Amino acid sequence: MSGQTKRHLFIPDIHCKPDTDKTYLRAIGNLIVDMQPDVVVHIGDHWDMASLSSYEERSSAYFHDKTYHDDIVAGHEGMDELLGPLRKYQNRMTINKKRRYNPRLVFCLGTTRTESLGLYTKTRALKVQ
Repeated sequence: MSGQTKRHLFIPDIHCKPDTDKTYLRAIGNLIVDMQPDVVVHIGDHWDMASLSSYEERSSAYFHDKTYHDDIVAGHEGMDELLGPLRKYQNRMTINKKRRYNPRLVFCLGTTRTESLGLYTKTRALKVQ
């Protein structure tokens, strides 16, 4: 590795939320395929986790329509949008018997996710559907 230059693509806080358009993530996925960096670093906060917000009182009206389940689903949908173009490109390369582009994918939890885990540990009060 010494002396070898690696290209990195950094993806900042995404904060996927339920009921929000996530097609911009497909554009980032297309950028990954077009640029073909050696390393893709998602610096965290992919899931917004509004249902576990530590900035609002648990009795606040803010939580009336927020569920842990919806937060998790939103993050998974966002990840599908983000990685969809890469997976499609990789499958096409495999079918055509070409060398498969396989970047190193680094995923950091970020502050929202780690704070949510701490809040969950403290309250154990999740509304899961």
